[in-house]
Amino acid sequence: MNLAQLRELARADLDDRVEPYLWSDEDLDEFANDAHIEAARRARLLRDSTTTAVARITLVPDQSLYSLHASVVRVDRARIEGRAEPLAFVLLRDADRCLPGWEDYESATPTALIPDFQSGTIALVPAPAEAGTLHLTVIRTPLAEMNDDADEPEIPPHAHRALRHWMVFRAHLNPDSQKLDKKRAAEALALFEAEFGAPQPVYDEVWQQQHYAGRDYGHY
Repeated sequence: MNLAQLRELARADLDDRVEPYLWSDEDLDEFANDAHIEAARRARLLRDSTTTAVARITLVPDQSLYSLHASVVRVDRARIEGRAEPLAFVLLRDADRCLPGWEDYESATPTALIPDFQSGTIALVPAPAEAGTLHLTVIRTPLAEMNDDADEPEIPPHAHRALRHWMVFRAHLNPDSQKLDKKRAAEALALFEAEFGAPQPVYDEVWQQQHYAGRDYGHY
């Protein structure tokens, strides 16, 4: 389903299919993109192991800290190319306890990843001695907005139609007297949440990035 089709679905639910429209195409496009991000975040629908910009990090000798792509909500797995065993995830507090002095380790092949050392980054322990590639599996948000009528959501196709519920929810929150309908907004939100789940606050996403993948600390 593409952006134009999503607009048509939303207009049908809004009873706004005759021009002049109450809601502009630009407004509905904004609501559709908002719905796309919200659905991906709530249901963690975009798991990515292959997109180079997101799931590949070039390792630099003697460099421990690496930035994550802005779309990454959480890292679930990390493996150095050429090695079979993934890195162990170790929270900072456990690294300081189990790997004292880890920041000063001599460079070698990394065996652990610290997800909560610095926002938007991961730290490898020890720092790599050689150049290489780190392969990640991540949960992320959509990479680009839908702007053209033919653009399609990244989330799985079977979930596309339900995006319209968020669009209707947003549309009926407009304070204009012809558009505001809190009852219909609440009904649309309930339908959206039935499909994609409860909100995912940013603080919860930060907690998950820092803690979720760190359940198994390997041999540490």
